[in-house]
Amino acid sequence: NTGSANATGVNVTDVLNPVFEFVNASGNAKADVNNVVVWNNLNILNGTSVTIWVEVRVKTNGTFTNVAAATANENKTTFDNKTNITVNPVVNLTVVKHSDVIGNASVGDLVNFTIVVTNNGPSNATMVNITDELNSAFEFVNASGNAKADENNVVKWIIPKIVSGNSTSVWVQVRVKANGTFTNVAVAKAKENDTEFNNETNITVDPVVNLTVNKTVNATNVIVGDLVKFTINVTNNGPSNATMVNIADKLDSAFEFVAELNPDANCAGGIVTWTINKINVNESASVDLIVRVVKEGNFSNVASVVCHENDTETNGSSENVTAGTVILNITKSANASTVNVGDVVRFNITVNNTGSANATGVNITDSLNSTFEFVNASNNVKAVNNVVVWKNLNIVNGTSVTVWVEVRVKANGTFTNVATAKANENKTTFENETNITVKPVVNLTVVKSSDVVGNASVGDLVNYTITVTNNGPSNA
Repeated sequence: NTGSANATGVNVTDVLNPVFEFVNASGNAKADVNNVVVWNNLNILNGTSVTIWVEVRVKTNGTFTNVAAATANENKTTFDNKTNITVNPVVNLTVVKHSDVIGNASVGDLVNFTIVVTNNGPSNATMVNITDELNSAFEFVNASGNAKADENNVVKWIIPKIVSGNSTSVWVQVRVKANGTFTNVAVAKAKENDTEFNNETNITVDPVVNLTVNKTVNATNVIVGDLVKFTINVTNNGPSNATMVNIADKLDSAFEFVAELNPDANCAGGIVTWTINKINVNESASVDLIVRVVKEGNFSNVASVVCHENDTETNGSSENVTAGTVILNITKSANASTVNVGDVVRFNITVNNTGSANATGVNITDSLNSTFEFVNASNNVKAVNNVVVWKNLNIVNGTSVTVWVEVRVKANGTFTNVATAKANENKTTFENETNITVKPVVNLTVVKSSDVVGNASVGDLVNYTITVTNNGPSNA
């Protein structure tokens, strides 16, 4: 009060702007329903002053004018004064990020991440930037609002406004490329508050391995006793690497494991196993199984594979293996059982394959007795050192082949002639013999002469000489 008189009944009024929420005031003054605070009946001596105060909470941002007015009983003029206050906005964002994965995801799965940004106020948030920097294990697929991943695999959204107390959400869809546990962080900040508010979510991705098995055999038609090689090829089609790959082959009873020919394999209880430490994506590994065929029949062989990442058995079958036998029966006969020295004799040799498999590379051999002189043979075969051989004949199972050889008999007696046969599939020598009796043949000539020259006379002694010649071919 700068006047010369005391002021009485002074009323001080503060009409609060609606953005101001009354909190407290001196003198226990209160704000009325119109947000007006009044201090009544104050006395101010001339040359002195009175100070009062009011506390308010600012509810919004902007620049606001606040006017205080005073009147007294002695002077009804309203004296006023104003002050301006600039209120900066305050935005408190929270970010929550979650995925749609329940439990663990698998490599190759599509995963949706949802990012919820809430504006806890008290001011509205504008130009809200939401950023999701995707882990390198995630391949961008799609996102809300047509957002895209940039060259650094970062997805960004700009939300023009989030009213205080409200939320907005965005989403991004990714495909998982690798196994492991990955952290994905979303960040949000607003024009009013450039502090980065973030939240992260972890996702555990299990590896996925898709194995295929291809099994081949080096021969589909074999003979009992043959060695057969099966090749088992395992391919990892991904999308993860396969570790501790176990290949198993349960042998058919027709196959005998040959340990010394399978140094990398283990056999127990008729099951052959191999362990491969690792097969990378889109790579293959192969093992060989060598067995001996021990019985006839038609057999299939199946291999299975599992790995640490996938314990489901994947099977692969080879072509069927048909195992047979070759059994040769040989019969030898002559066109006569008794002949004469000098006769030509034909020996017929018949080889019959009574086994279940075809016989190939059959050699039939006839070692002629020294009393036999080779004359001719079927197939234009010739004798070498008096041995006749028919080579590389094929005899289908259940059929026979007949060959023959003609000889001239040079001496009398009973002689045995043996023929043998063996095939590629059976190295056993099958043989048969035939006997032939040769009668001696003697051709005698007699020449008789006397020692008389001219005529003899009665009473002469005359000597007669009789010469007998054996013209053979046998001794007389």
